[in-house]
Amino acid sequence: MYFVAISYENSNAVILDISNRQSGIYFLKITSDKGNKVEKVVKQ
Repeated sequence: MYFVAISYENSNAVILDISNRQSGIYFLKITSDKGNKVEKVVKQ
């Protein structure tokens, strides 16, 4: 499991560097004041 806490204001974009991670399928859990969302990311 890989966990990163990111806090930001006045932006709706975050760049997450996964270049050092192995190829595979990753699930990102995004939590905001509007709720939670899970996004699937495939790294080849």
